[in-house]
Amino acid sequence: MNKRLRKKKHVGEFNFFGFRVEVKFEIKKLFYEQVELVDQFVDKFIEIIEAAHLEMGGGINNSSFSMFITKYKQGKRNSYGGFKNSCVSCTDEDRQLVENWLKTQTIFPLTECQIGPLKRAWDIEST
Repeated sequence: MNKRLRKKKHVGEFNFFGFRVEVKFEIKKLFYEQVELVDQFVDKFIEIIEAAHLEMGGGINNSSFSMFITKYKQGKRNSYGGFKNSCVSCTDEDRQLVENWLKTQTIFPLTECQIGPLKRAWDIEST
């Protein structure tokens, strides 16, 4: 298979892996203080993710936080002043870093935390 087709089908050197994270918490009533704690939790989690050159996509509601995490390698600066990043595969160390932080954080109590196995990023399900 030539390089153009490998890139189009996301195989070979164009394939990369990520992992799913499911976090559940309990908010009985949305008091202002609890909403502030959830915001602090999400902000700190984003700091941890970005520091490890990880990126995430997902969502949060009143009882759960679900996301898929991938990794990037910062590339060269483009003509607009930004960077051209390329995706690379996550490792078990990345999974362990996220799991350790979620289980040891003291900002907001979690009722459940699940870290999925490494999966091909192009094969994730939308549900």
